[in-house]
Amino acid sequence: MQNGRRTRVSRPGFSFLELQVAFVLLSIALAGLAPLVVMQSRQVKRLESRFNHQTTYHLTPSTNVWARKLGAAAMIETEDPGTIEAAGSAFEAHVNFQRPADPAPGTFDEADYEPDAGALFGDRGNGLTYGWNVDNSANAENRNSGSSPDERYDTLNHIQQDANEFTWEITVPSGTYYVRLVAGDADYINSVYQINVENVLTVDGVPTDGNRWLEGTATVTVTDGRLTVDSAPGASNSKICFIDIYPAYEVRILSVDRSPGSEEMTANVEVIGQ
Repeated sequence: MQNGRRTRVSRPGFSFLELQVAFVLLSIALAGLAPLVVMQSRQVKRLESRFNHQTTYHLTPSTNVWARKLGAAAMIETEDPGTIEAAGSAFEAHVNFQRPADPAPGTFDEADYEPDAGALFGDRGNGLTYGWNVDNSANAENRNSGSSPDERYDTLNHIQQDANEFTWEITVPSGTYYVRLVAGDADYINSVYQINVENVLTVDGVPTDGNRWLEGTATVTVTDGRLTVDSAPGASNSKICFIDIYPAYEVRILSVDRSPGSEEMTANVEVIGQ
């Protein structure tokens, strides 16, 4: 400021070099945006060519239980399908082995477990028929151990006790099943687990201090209406904690689609089974 007056400094206009850089950057941005606009426009035209604006379309979910669990795509139909009901032929069961006095096991991994308290084979009043070849309730245990991952691992029953061998069965529709079996004991590792499901060796191993539970899976076929669990040769002091039984399905991948610029892929599958 001179003589009480404020001096104003003005910035010169953009240089030619700055303008060139700005245009280059703008061109790069437009070059990246143009393909996206073109692809979006093509997708819209493709959809418009497939659908009639005057028609009402309905998404019909698959009636197959496992197709829905696998996230299979719904069918697009022009007729109202009405109420869709799932096919009821797919048998599924989850059983926890525990003492007669123990409360109901509850829900784990989105599956509702039914209790088995060692009773003789019979109708359990819960829509399922299962049980043992003899009364095995005296051999059931609840360890109440803090090391158990959840209550399913904390309770058990013996398939072998001293010189006695026990067999457990459940009534199922004849067919093929995927079975998960968990054996173990929170307090003891004095066992050799070799357990058969329908004469298929499903659990095979020896527990350790660091791994007190062993589990196995098997795909088995039932032809006599009963799925059978028993000890395999070589087993010693075998115990069972819980069992999961699912219908076995063959899943065929028909095609896999991936949208441009996306990491997500969509698989078109065919589920074959019960």
